[in-house]
Amino acid sequence: MHHSKTLYLTLPSCFRQVLAYFEVNCVTACCGLDAYDFDPIYASHALAANGSAFVESARDELASLIVQIRGLPEDWGVQSGEMNAVWSKNEALAFFEMIERDIRQGLEIGAVAPEDSYPRNDPLQRFKR
Repeated sequence: MHHSKTLYLTLPSCFRQVLAYFEVNCVTACCGLDAYDFDPIYASHALAANGSAFVESARDELASLIVQIRGLPEDWGVQSGEMNAVWSKNEALAFFEMIERDIRQGLEIGAVAPEDSYPRNDPLQRFKR
């Protein structure tokens, strides 16, 4: 995908750290976006480990990214080396809005430690207890 102009995103610190909780299938350097599982339970794990103020800071940073992307001209693209991904403006907007919903849903679930949940990427985990 080639765009006449590209926004090269640098992910803010808190958001990058919360995003790491979703990186459960592989690592982004290898698999790009396929490394992530955007199940809200992983936001709950971030909440359990870091507290609500930290996760809310990540949401604020993400909201700023969304505003930045929304303000781009339609023919621009968005690239994130940290996520190993390239999108059109509209794809990036939809993607980051999806992550915002997942984090919000994770906050609604509440703090859940990883050992107290069933990871989605291991469907047989519920039978191992």
